Amino acid sequence: MFRMWERLKKLRHLLYDWSRAGTTKSLHNIKTLQAEIDRIKLIHPVDWDEVKNLEMELSRQWEAEEMFWQQKSRVKWLKKGDKNFAYFHTVTRARRKRNFVPGLRNEEEEWVTEETGKATIATNFYQTLFTSESQVPNKVERVASLPIAHSVTPQMNAQLTAEILPTEVRQTVFAMGSKQAPGSDGFTGKFFKDFWDICGHFGG
Repeated sequence: MFRMWERLKKLRHLLYDWSRAGTTKSLHNIKTLQAEIDRIKLIHPVDWDEVKNLEMELSRQWEAEEMFWQQKSRVKWLKKGDKNFAYFHTVTRARRKRNFVPGLRNEEEEWVTEETGKATIATNFYQTLFTSESQVPNKVERVASLPIAHSVTPQMNAQLTAEILPTEVRQTVFAMGSKQAPGSDGFTGKFFKDFWDICGHFGG
């Protein structure tokens, strides 16, 4: 499993570089294709086969742009083909503003606004919170010591503590929304479904 996540981490960086290289600039491609279609239609006789090929590519670029902004905005209820990019942009900006953390205080009570510093503070906080070194009172032990009747049978406990089977993982993954990303790495359910023949082996 660890090997798989390491590979996904590397893949994420490769995809980022790929996108920055301009491979996914759909709007630029849309403008270029539309201009080329308009140019060809002014030439007589018109090469309609070429126009048809360009229009098919134009449709693919519009679809790519729509899917990109739907995923960015996390909008689920709009149907494919709406192409309401102004709305997608608005929702995306609002979500980013709502989720933005301007800064965090570290253990020295210093206000940190740099992204790497904020990530380090958050990571350290939760690592400390959920380890034995945590200074937070152990409420679980306190609750466990209360005279509460057991509601989990030995059979139920055996099921809860049993080893997770690959078939259970696959069932969970394929029940997940295709546009939802289960982790902070941004890989969506569609990615894992489409490449399950690779990811399903847990990095082997």
